[in-house]
Amino acid sequence: MKPAHRVMFVAGLLVLAALTWGWLTRTKPAADWLLAEGPGRVTPGGKIIIRVTPVGVDEHLQLNVDLHGTTRRQHPLRLLSHGRPQRVGAPGQTLDFQLSVPTRPDLASVHAIIYVSPSGGWTDRTRVAHSDPIPVKAGTAIGEDLQAIAVHEQIPDPAIPRVELTGVRYLIASLWLLVATGLVLRPKFGFQSEAGAARPRFLPVLLACVATAFAELLRVEIHLGDAARRLAVRFDFYDERLLPQQIAILVLIVGLAALAGFILFRARQRRLVIGLLGHAAIVLTAAMSLHDADALLYGTQLGLPLEQVLKLGAVSLALWGLRPRFTAAPAAGSA
Repeated sequence: MKPAHRVMFVAGLLVLAALTWGWLTRTKPAADWLLAEGPGRVTPGGKIIIRVTPVGVDEHLQLNVDLHGTTRRQHPLRLLSHGRPQRVGAPGQTLDFQLSVPTRPDLASVHAIIYVSPSGGWTDRTRVAHSDPIPVKAGTAIGEDLQAIAVHEQIPDPAIPRVELTGVRYLIASLWLLVATGLVLRPKFGFQSEAGAARPRFLPVLLACVATAFAELLRVEIHLGDAARRLAVRFDFYDERLLPQQIAILVLIVGLAALAGFILFRARQRRLVIGLLGHAAIVLTAAMSLHDADALLYGTQLGLPLEQVLKLGAVSLALWGLRPRFTAAPAAGSA
């Protein structure tokens, strides 16, 4: 690869990484039913005021504010302080909530959870919003430096069922076995050593195709995801899983793109290998069970879950890679 091509390739990977990270970390939509103000920073052990101005909220409802937090290791802290509910007044009327900030050496930031309900309690809430994080630092007194803070609609992530068609799963597995059969029928073609003697380089690819077929039949991604979830719960890591999931997805996408580029320029059997890599990437992404990724993978396209459409595309690419083995003279071609 020429130096200019390398620079363009690296630049493309950086752009892909930036776009992927932006998609993974995009914020929730802004809450349009209230305006909020708070301090630019808060003091451990002190008190702060969160000022809320409801916009278009029923006057018969009550509004309340709770304080949640995050540690320096990004571990979420649930309820740090609970406000006293107040009845929503006339349009434009502001409501002040005084909240205590606990003294914790690992407390990095706090954020307000603002909600309305008929009783003022959390259980019968009708709307919820959360503020951007407010850093915890020394030097802020109560009521000082109130400023507008961004508030986002808190929409619970709906459960996403793992949708698949059993017949399509068997079809995908059968096609990977068909690819493996094609390798067995013409094992020497396209795998020549420098001296021209045949070498059994097809064996790792053959084993990978067979393993992919059986992994599809056994639904390995579901078992991997369930095992990872149990481990996260066991080691009290479940609430902190979002950032590691996002980083893992980012590394997977960028790494796969880099490896695919290398294969396109250097490797033989490029279509077949890229098909295997694509299928593996889909399986690993599904196993990570990131909500945004699941919403994409299990959305329906052409009457099929996108996950199965992508897997069919991967195995079709591998089959296309076998075509020269049966359509060209057995000279020194490559797939």
